[in-house]
Amino acid sequence: MKSQIFIYLFLIFSISAIAQVGINTNDPKVSLHVLGVNDEGAVTGEDGILVPRVSDLAIDGTENGQLVFLIADITDGAPTPTVIMAKGFYFWNEADSVWSAIDTDTSEWTYDASNTYTFANRPNTNSNNIVVTDDAAVYINTDSPTTATQVYALDKLFVNGSTTINEGTLRVLRTNLNSNANTFTMIDISGLAGYGPKFTYRMATQGFAGTREMGGIVARLVDNNDVTRSSKMDFYTYNANTPNSGFQSGIMINDKGNVGLFKKVDQDIPSIDATNKLHVKDLSSDPLRVEGLNASTSTGDKTLVITSTGVVKTATSSSSYSETTSGVDFIATMDNHTIRVVDNTLSVRLPAPSAANAGKIFVLIGMTTNTTLVPIQDAIGSPLSITDDVAGIPLTVIAASTRYTIQSTGTEYIVIGI
Repeated sequence: MKSQIFIYLFLIFSISAIAQVGINTNDPKVSLHVLGVNDEGAVTGEDGILVPRVSDLAIDGTENGQLVFLIADITDGAPTPTVIMAKGFYFWNEADSVWSAIDTDTSEWTYDASNTYTFANRPNTNSNNIVVTDDAAVYINTDSPTTATQVYALDKLFVNGSTTINEGTLRVLRTNLNSNANTFTMIDISGLAGYGPKFTYRMATQGFAGTREMGGIVARLVDNNDVTRSSKMDFYTYNANTPNSGFQSGIMINDKGNVGLFKKVDQDIPSIDATNKLHVKDLSSDPLRVEGLNASTSTGDKTLVITSTGVVKTATSSSSYSETTSGVDFIATMDNHTIRVVDNTLSVRLPAPSAANAGKIFVLIGMTTNTTLVPIQDAIGSPLSITDDVAGIPLTVIAASTRYTIQSTGTEYIVIGI
């Protein structure tokens, strides 16, 4: 008995002296060196180390690196439970004061219960993560928007783009960008900062050189720093016959909501020049054609007229008829055509001749029963002298039983028929 006690004491003091323990080995290499029954061979049922097994991790550990095995998942207790801590090995993480799982999952994703989102396991050194929240929102290039104004509560996709001007934040390509032989389709949501395109959709065909949009939709931020174009939206096609010769058949919507239509690049309408709601520019003939319209059946219908500057306006058709009223001035407008002048009308006032009404025709008729001369005046009541090249004297009044057809030249009225 004494000899056995002596042996045990010898072993204890030997272990203390060398601070290394070997199990199944006489030559321990580290503090605790364990060899299996078949070292580096097939496992047996007795191999391994059994660490403390626990059913919960509610109590904090005491030593950094302390190791336990959680024997079952810990859930939130909801009717459809969510796993809070999965079954497996955990160690006490003194730095964060939490039990941290020893990750044995080979998945590229990890669920973060404290932040209620799932993130990619291998973000790069700049922390450009991909995160999926419990609310099914996806954040790219950030684990969450940095300010409330960056994303709305119900937004489901947030891409934190580059702050470099014109650098893209989202691009989807079908084939090589500069492919000369293959069709490609691209959706490009470009830099959120600066004045470059904000959304681009391109669809090219065979022979596309890769330097221009073809079948493209380009949305830009309105910004005067963009000297080439500050429109909100451009729709392009491309000259397929000569791939490098420029845009063709374009539609441009500028910051004022005006729409410009142009055929090719040398007829491009700068955003600032599109001053009308619809601006058509084409150096060839017949730039605008409308077909299939119903014929007019009403004398009140308007006709379209085009001014010398290309502006389209409405005018009353030549069948328009008006009659003056005794005792008051008759104020004519561009909608009037035939005007029958009754007795004792104070005056007939016509729009002043101008470039805007050049070509406008009025027919003035004095009733046979009239006993007074009715003066012709301009819109503000000043006498209006109408040139009569046949009679040789100006027309200034409408007498009984007379009829004059007059036309604006843009600078004066002239008599063209009686």
